[in-house]
Amino acid sequence: MTRESTHILTCSCADYLFGFDLSVVQEILTEQVMTKVPGAPEHFLGLINLRGDVVPAISLRCAINSRGQKDALANHRHVILDLNGSIVSVVVDDVGDVIEAQDDSNFQELAGLKSPLKDLVSSIYSTDKQTVLRISPEALLGGLKV
Repeated sequence: MTRESTHILTCSCADYLFGFDLSVVQEILTEQVMTKVPGAPEHFLGLINLRGDVVPAISLRCAINSRGQKDALANHRHVILDLNGSIVSVVVDDVGDVIEAQDDSNFQELAGLKSPLKDLVSSIYSTDKQTVLRISPEALLGGLKV
């Protein structure tokens, strides 16, 4: 039995290739002015103004405990996600292509991943050219109310 194909937006961050289901991606932005929030968790970079809406910005690099956060912020991208009406920005190093996952045969188990990656990744999609760690946006938010 085959299932509908899933389109995945690929993003690089640290030494990994991540993916978000295209169905939740609203848009991609370059650098944005961020307002810091005192006392916020480390992966919560601050708030951005998206055409009058206040949107939380979450660092994927920081969420996976990768070093070099300040260097990466110089040329980052905001992947704006719509999670059932709640808008959030996920800050990544760069945005790649949209790939099409046509069946379950290329989705692998998460057994080889260790925390914090294991806690953020919903599945792994592999082809002969690349391996994409598919992110669960809800897990990335880590209980943050948006």
